[in-house]
Amino acid sequence: MSFNLADIVEKMPSSILLVSKEGKVLYANAASLPVLVYLGCEVGGQVSPEMMSVLGKISSPAMAEVLQIQEASLAIELTISSLSDEMDIFFIIGRDVTIELELANERVARSRAETLSATVTTYCHE
Repeated sequence: MSFNLADIVEKMPSSILLVSKEGKVLYANAASLPVLVYLGCEVGGQVSPEMMSVLGKISSPAMAEVLQIQEASLAIELTISSLSDEMDIFFIIGRDVTIELELANERVARSRAETLSATVTTYCHE
């Protein structure tokens, strides 16, 4: 069986982007569309000043910045790191965390409801 790495990366469900130190988007796979919309650019375009600020925080390939973005109904967690010691190309991988956040919000709401119910029950019995 033969694998073409470019095809695999293009078909991944996670967003994958390469951005130059100047903020130019060099590559983005198909799943990156929501991230590009959030950044307000396209491949070959310039990322926002806010994203440039995030890139500026990364001072070595061992460092990574993680941030969460909201685009339409999606919540995406971005992990941003450098691909080289020269810090000239940044690698951004995005993971859809929408369902995880919805489940966490449901757990919090359920916990609050249970606490309220227990408080009311205790109050009514006193």
